[in-house]
Amino acid sequence: MYTKDSIKNSHVTYIVDPSDSFRRVIVNRDYVSSKCAIDFFVAGYKYYDGKDIIEFLGKNEPIELVREYFNPYDTFAVAAYTRDFVKLGYIPKIISSLIAYRLEEGKSVRALIKKISNRDSDYTKIELRAILPIDVQKKILS
Repeated sequence: MYTKDSIKNSHVTYIVDPSDSFRRVIVNRDYVSSKCAIDFFVAGYKYYDGKDIIEFLGKNEPIELVREYFNPYDTFAVAAYTRDFVKLGYIPKIISSLIAYRLEEGKSVRALIKKISNRDSDYTKIELRAILPIDVQKKILS
């Protein structure tokens, strides 16, 4: 349930490709805690080794984000790996540049599994949440 204060202090932005809801990205900004949470599905999951360990993955499990500089499909590619360094796929191209820049600057980007849908089928979807601090520019009055 929303309270007046929670609505006032947070902002939600939806980035959706209308032709395919699988590609949706949700950005939640909380100005009180100065954090931004981005929810998205792992891109290219079926092409990597995540399907071999899907039964061992659970909600809130930490995910490692690794910048791939020489990816021919995305110049800002960021791969998602489990703690055991099993590749799950990639951050969607629509937000990969945002996360890639933060990783290159040495800033923290936490990621975890938010939800796994259709675990036992060819249509498995892994939803991740990346948590980034909001950079607030402060003006100094002289």
